[in-house]
Amino acid sequence: MNVIVRTWAAAFTAGGQSQHTMKSMKNTLQQFKTRAATAASITTFLALGLSSGLAAEDVWTGLGQDAYWTTPANWRGSLTPSPGDSLVFTNVIGLLNTNNFTAATAFGNLTFATPSGAFALSGNSITLNGNLTDINR
Repeated sequence: MNVIVRTWAAAFTAGGQSQHTMKSMKNTLQQFKTRAATAASITTFLALGLSSGLAAEDVWTGLGQDAYWTTPANWRGSLTPSPGDSLVFTNVIGLLNTNNFTAATAFGNLTFATPSGAFALSGNSITLNGNLTDINR
């Protein structure tokens, strides 16, 4: 902004160069607008990319006072899963559990990992955006 103001002031003190200086000011302003728009686009792109990269892997512990998926104590770290996260069911605690998230909530992968009992998942439907896997860990 200081450069533009100094250039504008110089236009009126230099006499016959005001038209040339005004053109330079317009070019400088256009460059500024272009760079600002580019920076805004990059910031938006990075924000969207990072938000989609924040999906976590949530591991069922079944240690809560009930068997609901939205109970924080049922998940490692006492953190309720967020939509988009991958869910891992392992161990033999809380084998009968209930998805009480809103129907069709989207999750990433759904994994059953050993040691694993015979889990019975009930409740609302999910939208699975990843793989359904039964693995040995």
